[in-house]
Amino acid sequence: MAHLFETIMLVCFGVSWPFNIYKSLRSRTAKGKSLQFEILVVIGYLFGLAGKFILGTPETEAYARQLLREITTAPPAQGKQLLWIHTTPYWVAPLRHLFAQSTRVQVAACDMSYEGIVEADPTKPYEAMARRLVYSPFNGPAQRRIDRALEMAKTVGADGAVWFCHWGCKHTLGGARLGKKALEEAGLPTLLLDGDSCDRGFGGEGQAATRMEAFLEVLEGMA
Repeated sequence: MAHLFETIMLVCFGVSWPFNIYKSLRSRTAKGKSLQFEILVVIGYLFGLAGKFILGTPETEAYARQLLREITTAPPAQGKQLLWIHTTPYWVAPLRHLFAQSTRVQVAACDMSYEGIVEADPTKPYEAMARRLVYSPFNGPAQRRIDRALEMAKTVGADGAVWFCHWGCKHTLGGARLGKKALEEAGLPTLLLDGDSCDRGFGGEGQAATRMEAFLEVLEGMA
């Protein structure tokens, strides 16, 4: 049903804008909007919102249950356990090779995924969504995110942390030094790693991998 509502939304938007452009060309003015245009846009937004309220498919539930089975049957973790702050640069091949199916090091938790874990009553899904938004470490000052990072590190038994300074994310960049200071005061070596998770043209893949390799050697030397 959610897919149907989203399709109706796209159809409404797809029809309304060409209709409005055609009208503007005929009248040779861009002033105002027709009543038909406004109605179609409103209908599109309403169906888009309705689709979001009924999200959830059997396939998604099956996938979540599969992940749960894999987690509960996974062998014990090996190597160093890292806490990763912010996005993971999947496209940086040298970094990916360091972590992929590695017994040397694993990312034990990423704050962008961990932040969605809240105590929730499955019979009250909207209340659960509200709690997730209100108590999100991304909702508020940087200290809130730092406190959650310290909590995560303790929960997963992290050996070190990587604060990925994604270019353009002011919240992450602004809190990087504060986060590093707090994590290291708690006994957790922390690497501030610059990069861009969106733009492949950013470059610096080799440098990032070299810094990560050196950081891992430091962690291994502390064993």
